[in-house]
Amino acid sequence: FRSQVECEDLVIKTYGFTLKSIIGNLVDNALKNTVRGTVTLRAYDTRSYLNIEVSDTGSGIQQETMQVILESLDSRNFDNAPSMGSGVGYSLIAEFLRKADGLIALESETGKGTRVTISIPKALL
Repeated sequence: FRSQVECEDLVIKTYGFTLKSIIGNLVDNALKNTVRGTVTLRAYDTRSYLNIEVSDTGSGIQQETMQVILESLDSRNFDNAPSMGSGVGYSLIAEFLRKADGLIALESETGKGTRVTISIPKALL
């Protein structure tokens, strides 16, 4: 497990518990799906966003499954979401993104790994 922080003196004042739960869920999923390889947690900022990225070199997610996940996050309807644990992670991310006016990017390749990036507007920090 590696962590990399590229933001100096950045303090998050809002959504602390929820954000901690989301990061924990993403890291937990990455660890579960990475038998051999690396899981990396990275935080970096851009002009308008704080970005939190969890990546792994694990089993990856199939394209069809990724599409269902993203559609579930957009609609906040998890009935068709693939079963990955209790599904609480999906609802936490969707609710957080709604409240924070945030963004999510999901990249994955089967057999090579996954990268999930949550972007939070700096105006909320």
